[in-house]
Amino acid sequence: MNKKLLQLADKTYSGDKIKIEFNDNQEFIIGWLIMNRCNTIAYKNLDLSSLHRDSLKYLNVLKKNDEEQAKIFQKSLALLSTMLKDVDFNYAFLKGATLSSVLYDIGERTSKDFDILVESKDVSALQRVLIADGFKQGWLDSDYQTIIPATRREIVESRMNFGQSVPFIKIYDEVPVTVDINFSVDFKPDEGEGVVHKLLKNVEIIKKDGFQFKSLAKVDFLIHLCCHLYKEATTFDWVSERRDLDMYKFSDINVYLKKFGNPSFFKELVEYIKSYEVEKECYYTFKNSSLIFPTISEIEGFNECIEKIKPKDISFMNEVIYPREKKSFYYRVDFLEWLMSNNRISLLNEKKNND
Repeated sequence: MNKKLLQLADKTYSGDKIKIEFNDNQEFIIGWLIMNRCNTIAYKNLDLSSLHRDSLKYLNVLKKNDEEQAKIFQKSLALLSTMLKDVDFNYAFLKGATLSSVLYDIGERTSKDFDILVESKDVSALQRVLIADGFKQGWLDSDYQTIIPATRREIVESRMNFGQSVPFIKIYDEVPVTVDINFSVDFKPDEGEGVVHKLLKNVEIIKKDGFQFKSLAKVDFLIHLCCHLYKEATTFDWVSERRDLDMYKFSDINVYLKKFGNPSFFKELVEYIKSYEVEKECYYTFKNSSLIFPTISEIEGFNECIEKIKPKDISFMNEVIYPREKKSFYYRVDFLEWLMSNNRISLLNEKKNND
């Protein structure tokens, strides 16, 4: 079952259409794909004739919705890019904005918000631009039309504990647009000429029909993806809310490596990883992504790359950090069992000083 789920979630899968057998738990499979935001990718990998008619109907509805949402997302990206075109600080769109524009077919990579990377010193400047355009800091209510203002405590805690802002939200023609300001690759603000400063020195322009936007250079973009995935995968708050290991995050790594990975790319990647001192974050991401999608290991230069960045001590591979409480935990199962567990919190053991 687990192998079938991971194949269904693989955009690069090229084998025979995958059948849902009589003894498969079809309800669980469909639910798992939806929760991991891989249902539109799976639609292309599935033998649709093997699905129950209701499952097929729901997947069709979701596929059409994902495609419509992707079109709305691109329109919102154009609006945001225009709003930011004259700012006097460095920034870059991250994650979904670039990935959905460059690597995925429409609807395959859905995004709920826009992540923008800036240096800590420029957070206030970006906030002013957003507020002047009508954005408010807070959370969407269940009607997706009402913005619940964030408290001062929530704003401070998010900045201090997660390295990103409480979301900024604006309703455009009944469509909520959410912006997350990122200013760190870990839990703390990135001060001075840290990793964020270095990443933003290599910004590229991505051109779309009728507009363009700023993103990170290819190697830097991948490094940031790794750091972000690692941060969320190993943070207690995300684990407790089951947002830590969503499959679409590993899909991004899989698709990106298969698009751009080659010996010269990996050589440059190793140099940058060591320069930024993010070996731990990148090794965690690459190693575990290759367990989920084994064909990653077939990319020329990949295995050499992860060996060169492998830390001497890899005990961090099964650790979870709770920054707010200054605690750390570990689990004893292998990664794929951890990934597929329905109750990861129950597998955690608190780390004592002598552990």
